[in-house]
Amino acid sequence: MRGVDELQELDRVFGALGHQTRRAILLVLHVNGGVMTSGAIAARFACSWQTTSRHLRVLEEAGLVKPMLRGRERVYQLNGDRLRTLTAGWIDRFRSTEGQPIPLQVEQDPLPPGHHIA
Repeated sequence: MRGVDELQELDRVFGALGHQTRRAILLVLHVNGGVMTSGAIAARFACSWQTTSRHLRVLEEAGLVKPMLRGRERVYQLNGDRLRTLTAGWIDRFRSTEGQPIPLQVEQDPLPPGHHIA
């Protein structure tokens, strides 16, 4: 079910973007070259390490950051391509060249009959 899978993928990404701290983490990574250690990321925020770690895990599960081990350090790499592709693809569905609303361009109904989103 391509439509349902796509909506679930968008939910993960937009859910991750739904928290101010996670958006800030992505911006901090971006302006620092896209790669930072977990300690350097945590040092930028006033929340506890556990809270920062939880935010990084949500971003990882959404595919927006990729964790790597560099020696004993955990390094996070921004996946800016995924962020741009998914968000731009979603926004482009509602864009027209004349500035007028356009009908949704969907190959098939993203929700098959009888399927409900919780």
